[in-house]
Amino acid sequence: MTFPLLDLPAEILLRIFSILPAPDLCSVALVHSKLRLLLEEESIWTQRAKQDFKAVLKKDESFSPRQFYQQVLYKFGPLFGVWQRTDLRFYSGLIRIYLRDNSVVFEQLMAPQTIADDLRRESMFEIRNKNDDEYVDVEKGHLYKLVPGKIKIMFEDRTLLEEEDVDKNYVDGIKRIVYNFFTVEPQSVGETEDILRIFNNPKNDVNMEELFEKYTAEEVGTNMNVDGVNFLQHFQLPIEKCRETFYSNSSSWFKRLNVSFLSQNSNSLLEGLFKGDYGPHGVELIHLQAPHSGIKGLKGIKVTGDPNVPFNKITFEVENDHCLNIPEEAQQTCNSIIQFHQNPQFVDYQEGLKLDFRLPDYCHGTENFPDSLTHCMGRWMCKCQIAGAGYTDPEMIPGNFIMFNENLFAVLFLELNSLSLYVRVKEL
Repeated sequence: MTFPLLDLPAEILLRIFSILPAPDLCSVALVHSKLRLLLEEESIWTQRAKQDFKAVLKKDESFSPRQFYQQVLYKFGPLFGVWQRTDLRFYSGLIRIYLRDNSVVFEQLMAPQTIADDLRRESMFEIRNKNDDEYVDVEKGHLYKLVPGKIKIMFEDRTLLEEEDVDKNYVDGIKRIVYNFFTVEPQSVGETEDILRIFNNPKNDVNMEELFEKYTAEEVGTNMNVDGVNFLQHFQLPIEKCRETFYSNSSSWFKRLNVSFLSQNSNSLLEGLFKGDYGPHGVELIHLQAPHSGIKGLKGIKVTGDPNVPFNKITFEVENDHCLNIPEEAQQTCNSIIQFHQNPQFVDYQEGLKLDFRLPDYCHGTENFPDSLTHCMGRWMCKCQIAGAGYTDPEMIPGNFIMFNENLFAVLFLELNSLSLYVRVKEL
């Protein structure tokens, strides 16, 4: 049997192959040995990586873009982005999946100690090919390094990566992982639709309590056995968070977090991810969601959460479009602001508006408030959610949403005499 396609010059064939999707390229490779040899050309796969996943791959003596695309990138490239944990009761967390130095990196993103600090980053896995058609190598980090076990990564009902039971492929501290390229598996998508799952099955001889103490000491920044009573008084909430995170590490469920930025918006505050100070709970991440026009309905959604107001719950929401014009003397206390709400004065909001601002007396959360913030760009009534431990008896209380600039705002929880300051996350 003759194949007229084989009579075409190699340059023309490579041009044709450059527009074919990856599964079709693998099908073409099965047609004829000449085509299979042509498809080993690395430039085809560097172009495919750039078009499919905006990934820039560079060939060198120890790295093959073709093998990396087939073994790693094809499965994990569609997962690039930020994912939010969804399977815990109160807390959540973020992971980011991206390409770095010819490896796919799973990275945990954590709230910093203060809102002025960058997000904390801890590598969970680095996945790379090892010039082998059957295996890839995975370097573990953070909790997955601390707690030895076998990992498994699934998207919906498809297994993307599963560690072997035997140790014969243990090389230089890195486990090799079984990986099948373009394997067609049956799918039954139900409660796992759009869900990324990561499993870590610990070894039987692991002392989990000892590892938990080590993990907590690293996260909280001190030793759990130091000054027992005072330690628990100051660090009870961080320890509770560590406990829930540590002991749930055997199974983690994530859903993609789509944080968008509206380019056409009548107010200056574009939506996005922000760091906010929540007192004893520490810094939490929120998703600020802005309406297409006006300010009414602008709201903050908890991304990380705490036992009082968990993740995915509203923390505040602006009630109307009327910009408050509060005289400085009416800002003296939170009670005086509440009284002002009974007979409010408004000002037309416009770009470049500058209003007087002062901190209320006896207000919590103002210890590190910048002295330079004596004016704001706008101020609106909002409702703020509070609740008891375990998200019991939730209610909305009056508040003020105060915009300083597109990257900085504050929320006054008036009945609590408390202020939270929020800074945009720019480092993603």
